[in-house]
Amino acid sequence: MTIDKVLDKLLYNSLLREFSIIKFPTKGFFGDNENYNSIPYMTKYPIDKLIKDILIDAEDRVINENTIKICFSYPFNDKYIIEFKSSEHEGGFKRKDLVEIIINQYYKMYKEEEMTTKIQVSSMGERIEMGMLNRNATNGKYGIYGHDIDDLSLDSMILNTDGIWILSISS
Repeated sequence: MTIDKVLDKLLYNSLLREFSIIKFPTKGFFGDNENYNSIPYMTKYPIDKLIKDILIDAEDRVINENTIKICFSYPFNDKYIIEFKSSEHEGGFKRKDLVEIIINQYYKMYKEEEMTTKIQVSSMGERIEMGMLNRNATNGKYGIYGHDIDDLSLDSMILNTDGIWILSISS
């Protein structure tokens, strides 16, 4: 790595910390050698493989606090603020810890939705017959609309003025 790239990386990381933005960069996600600024289709790989082989700077400590609150709002009908405690004996959260926490929480929320909804999720075949690819809205605990869990990409986390981390999730 050239000195210019090292300096660029240091500047980029210091700016992200100053503005309290955490990114989730990946490499070779689609079997290529490209780097991405997010985790596309965050459930495509098992979490341990994603962290070990694909997530860049997985071991970086990105949050020093032992307890954080994360707002899960997409693709839900409401906002759900959930508190997480660090399992690190040194305290804080590494990038890999956040990836594991976030993906596992999404799995949990989607499963709870399936168990509590009175509206069945349409199969892909039914969606195609109706001329749509997006997931139909359900009326369970979270009111999920628009996207299956496999559609979601983890882009970043931004700390708001209330001390709550807001997820940037795309699809």
